[in-house]
Amino acid sequence: MKTTQRTVQSTDVQAVTAQPKRKKAEAATAETTDFGRVIQTMLGRKGASTEMSEEDLFAAATFKVIKELHGVELARDFKSAFKLARIEKLPNEIVASNERATKEALNFFVKSTILTKEQANQIRDIAAQVCQLDNKQAIWDEFGKTKAVTTFADAQVTIQERLAEAISGAGGGGGDEGSEGASALARKKAGYAASEQATATRRSSRRASRGVKTVG
Repeated sequence: MKTTQRTVQSTDVQAVTAQPKRKKAEAATAETTDFGRVIQTMLGRKGASTEMSEEDLFAAATFKVIKELHGVELARDFKSAFKLARIEKLPNEIVASNERATKEALNFFVKSTILTKEQANQIRDIAAQVCQLDNKQAIWDEFGKTKAVTTFADAQVTIQERLAEAISGAGGGGGDEGSEGASALARKKAGYAASEQATATRRSSRRASRGVKTVG
C-alpha cells in the first residue's frame, strides 16, 4: 500500500516538473514570424496549434504578396476590402469563405483601376501556389473530406519561406497605389446603403412584374 502511494506521488511530481518545460517549448514554437503576424492581423489566429486551412493561408499570402510587390498602403487597403467582403457572406455560406473574400477584394481593385487585371492575376497565382498543402490546384477550407489544414506554427514558417522565394522571382518593390485604394474603399463603404436600397428596389420591381403584392 505504501509503495503504491509513493509511486503516485512520484508520478505527480514528474508531471508538475514537466509543465514548465512544455510551456517553454510551446513558447519557443510560438515565436511569431512576419508571415505569422500577417495571419494574426488578417484572421486573428494566434495559438501555435491553431488549425489553418489553405483558404486561410491564401488570404494571408495575398496580403503579403501585395505588400511586397505594391507597397504597405495597398496591402492595408486589401485587408479592409477583404474584411468587407467577408461581411457580405453569401446566403449559401455557413461561414464566410476566405478564398471568395480574397478574390472579391482583388476583383474590386481591378474594377476600381487600382490594379490591372495582369497584376491581380499575378498576386492571386503566387498566393495560390504558396498556400498549397496537398499539391493540388484547388484551395480547400477546413471542413469535410476535402479539407487541407496545417498548424499556425508550421504555416508561419513554411509559407513564409515559399513566399520569399516566389516574391523574389516575381520582383519586389512597393508602389504608390495606397491612396487610390483608400479612396476607392471609402467610396465602397459609402455606397453600401445605396446598393442595399437598389437591391431592395429591384426585388420589389420583380415581385410587382410577377403580380405579387408588396407591403409598405
